[in-house]
Amino acid sequence: MAGHLDSQSVFTVRLTSLGIDEASINQLISSGINTMARLAYICSIQPGVSDDNPFFVALAAALRLGGPDDIPVGDKAAYRRAWFESSTVAIAEVRSKIEATSEDAPKRMPKEERNARHKKQQAKLGGIKIEGVVEPSHALLDAVWAMREENSLRYLQLESCTSRSQEILGVKKESFVKAESGSGHLKQVTRDLNPTADLTTEYRVRLAFQRRALAFDACEICEFSILDEVNEYLYSLVMKEPLDTHHGISISQVMRADRQLFIRLIELTREGINPDAHGRRPMEVFLAQARMDPLFSATLQPLPKAQSQAAVHDRQKSFQETPYSRGKGKGKGKQASKGKGGGKSSSKGQKGVPEELKGLRSSTKSGRPFCWNFNLAAGCQDAKVGTECWKGFHGCMKCGANNHGLQSCDRK
Repeated sequence: MAGHLDSQSVFTVRLTSLGIDEASINQLISSGINTMARLAYICSIQPGVSDDNPFFVALAAALRLGGPDDIPVGDKAAYRRAWFESSTVAIAEVRSKIEATSEDAPKRMPKEERNARHKKQQAKLGGIKIEGVVEPSHALLDAVWAMREENSLRYLQLESCTSRSQEILGVKKESFVKAESGSGHLKQVTRDLNPTADLTTEYRVRLAFQRRALAFDACEICEFSILDEVNEYLYSLVMKEPLDTHHGISISQVMRADRQLFIRLIELTREGINPDAHGRRPMEVFLAQARMDPLFSATLQPLPKAQSQAAVHDRQKSFQETPYSRGKGKGKGKQASKGKGGGKSSSKGQKGVPEELKGLRSSTKSGRPFCWNFNLAAGCQDAKVGTECWKGFHGCMKCGANNHGLQSCDRK
């Protein structure tokens, strides 16, 4: 009811339907009587009293007329009816606030207000054609409108962000019995069972984000460009090329990040979401701060790919293999060593081994492979003698000593 009371569009459409001319309506609006609520409380008396002259005195002043006698008789009847209707709705609103329960249906945006806001939004967002799969459903608009009426932000799942075209084709009704508060009388209530949004592809998810941003913009809770900038950022992460070792960011991650963003926004907007006296909207003010939430960023981290056992085994094998086992043909490469430790290895099957190293030790007594380059004339500069480089241990492949290489060995 508050939507009807505080909507200028409802006020204009209703007075027009009662036969009030456009010039008189514009004069009332310019005088500040632009809603049914203000018309209801234009004077100190209530409709139904024997003398309603105070009402017409106040009305004549708002219309910039000399007095009540300057108002045509026919218009007086229309104004009296509008005054009675607005007062009745105002009283009903007070009663609904006092007797409100958690089971009450959410307040809906008035039809006149919805149409007026759609035209205004389409003119503002000229680059977006708000119709078809892009236009938010009435159920989505009503859900956001209920937040505005309650002055409290809630999270809207993307499944509920349906389009108007989907709503027209898929709305079903459900009937149930409900007890009236106060009187306890039973009454039959019918409500719509709204369909869920299709989120089977990335593009359809993007449309659901866009429809929700349009709904918040239509209800003047958050500007479309500000909220859609966040949605565009989330969608761009899905389209980025992933690293070889990580998966790409999935739609499910984006939806979890979106939920975490709203959780943080709800915490930051405890005092309300309606614009303040300066026109600032809390949701727009705190959106940048909510994006800095570490949990929001954590949900958007690329996930590493799971490695198979075969890949892990191959990596371990390539790290632990001795230089003598590299480059061997199929069925070859078994090392024949003398004794328990690293003795001389057989020259058979040593493909790729330099001639001067064939028949020498392949590894130390502890099983560490020797570095070939360290024992050749060219040497190896990757590590010092007695230590290891990525190719192997820097020791003598002839005598097994750890303080010199083959080129410095005096053993015969």
